[in-house]
Amino acid sequence: MMQPMTQIEAVKTMERLVGEQDWQAAAAYFTSDVMYKVGVQEPVYGMAGIRDYLKRQNQVVQWQGHTLRLQWNYDDVVVIEVDSHFLRLRDQHLIIVPCVIPTA
Repeated sequence: MMQPMTQIEAVKTMERLVGEQDWQAAAAYFTSDVMYKVGVQEPVYGMAGIRDYLKRQNQVVQWQGHTLRLQWNYDDVVVIEVDSHFLRLRDQHLIIVPCVIPTA
């Protein structure tokens, strides 16, 4: 049986599962109409949209994990700020991208 977790723990787990491409486990953390938006890219919708976007992204970079910078929650809102670490596949260069993960 899954142990209860805080909202922040749940968001961290969800983000890790998406990064690891464990789509079946990650689906438990999203509603069917989830919107996923990265930077200036157009948003994608649903688990299929997230999966397809990340499959395209993974042809260019490989996710290496996050470094936590800030976490905050108030009522049912969670915000996590991280540095996302990626390895660019064409030259094995490490890229660090600041990211904010808001949920409600």
